[in-house]
Amino acid sequence: MRGIINFATVVLSISSQRVIGKECWKPSKPFYTECSDTHVVKAVALNNCIESPCELKANRSATLMITFQPGTKITQLTPELQLYVNFFIRPRLNPKSFESFLELMDGPFPLEPGRFYTYTCSEVMPARTGSVTATWRMYDQNSNNAVCVEFPVVVVDPEDE
Repeated sequence: MRGIINFATVVLSISSQRVIGKECWKPSKPFYTECSDTHVVKAVALNNCIESPCELKANRSATLMITFQPGTKITQLTPELQLYVNFFIRPRLNPKSFESFLELMDGPFPLEPGRFYTYTCSEVMPARTGSVTATWRMYDQNSNNAVCVEFPVVVVDPEDE
């Protein structure tokens, strides 16, 4: 009997290590590409998107969250969203002011190296449907590309569910 219990314990231990060791909830490949090499992007969330391309509803709000770790001290960030449509760049957003941007960060400025920060932004998707590639950049106080993520998006009709 003792041998059966030991065997069962070993099997359960191996099985749990396989489950714990494998991140079952993560997609095999993230829906975004990091396009900055100066700071670490830890996570990106766009609504409930888990695979590429992200499907977003026209005329509905979409929320983007970027968690990153600065490699250097950042005293100011300026966000920019560019949409690539048929090889043409269309700037979509430039912030109104640095003060309004501060409200979207989860920590006070200056941002210190080694700590993680999360930036959250919500935008209403355009009424027009179609495919685009979105590039979200944040420039630091020296106009360097501090944080950058790129992801394909398909804007769909909200009635097509």
